[in-house]
Amino acid sequence: MKSESDKPIVLKPHGYEWLSRLDIPLFLMTVHLEEARARRYSFEWALAYGTTPGWTELFVDRPRRLEPVRIATVVLSVEGKDPTFQNTEDDPQRIWLGPMLAEFHLAQLSDDTMVRAIQALLKGWCASLTDLIYLRRQGIRYTLHWSAGTLPALAYAEINASAGNEAATTQTLKRIVPMIDLLSLQTDPSDVALAAALATIRQRADERGIPRLPGVHV
Repeated sequence: MKSESDKPIVLKPHGYEWLSRLDIPLFLMTVHLEEARARRYSFEWALAYGTTPGWTELFVDRPRRLEPVRIATVVLSVEGKDPTFQNTEDDPQRIWLGPMLAEFHLAQLSDDTMVRAIQALLKGWCASLTDLIYLRRQGIRYTLHWSAGTLPALAYAEINASAGNEAATTQTLKRIVPMIDLLSLQTDPSDVALAAALATIRQRADERGIPRLPGVHV
């Protein structure tokens, strides 16, 4: 929990590593005392695709003076400069935590319907983040997309199946597929086993009438 401001959360290397090793969903709540308002955010974007251990600055509000790097929308650089990815104290990686999950005012907490809606949203996020943490532990890199009041969905995922561990790959696919809402998967043509598995996924999706949209690459 922190006060609502444009100041970043600064993590030293050991702090970032400690956060990334936790197997529990991590949330941040910012509080605006004068307006009696609270906003909830997730740390997951800061621990997933394109981020590495080192000095890190986490931004709750996307700063105007920072521009997104082309390769990953969650990593920000100083305006007019390209990041060096040194992740040092003088040149830390800068990460926007992404859209807020929910916003509520103190007066709304007396509304049972509102409270139940917030509880349901956070419960859903906890379930989704549990699966995402599993994916991170399997070495899968991914990006997410969501808006306030919605659950996260995979926007991009990379699965490295080159190690020859078909059993682990199969289990990973079973866990990752329900989270993918953009079923247009691309694979290495030389990986026959994975291509066959994804062909089956597409067939099942077609049978269930799930539309295929561009955006996810495996």
